[in-house]
Amino acid sequence: MPFNHMEMKMKQNPRSHILVVVLAAAFTAMPLSQPASAASQCKGLDIKACDAQASCTWIKSYQTKKGSTINAYCRTKPVKKSSKETTKTDAASGDKSS
Repeated sequence: MPFNHMEMKMKQNPRSHILVVVLAAAFTAMPLSQPASAASQCKGLDIKACDAQASCTWIKSYQTKKGSTINAYCRTKPVKKSSKETTKTDAASGDKSS
C-alpha cells in the first residue's frame, strides 16, 4: 500500500517528477567530476618515477607521535609563495627583517 500513496502524491505534483530526474542526474554525474587536488600527477608513483618528475618529491616513511607508521609516498612539491604574499605575511606578524 505505501507505494500507491507515493504514486498518488507524484501524480498530484508533476514538478516532483522533474525534481527527481534532476537530482538523479546530479548525483550520477558527481563521481565523474574530481577536484584538481585529487588528480595529482605524483600520486601513486614509485620512488624512481617520482624522482624523474620535476614537480614531484618523495616523502620518506615516518612514525607519528601516536606510533602509527606512515609509508613513503610521492607528492606534488609545495608551491612557494610570491614575494608580495611573503611581505604581507611579514608585515602582519610585525617581522621587520625584510
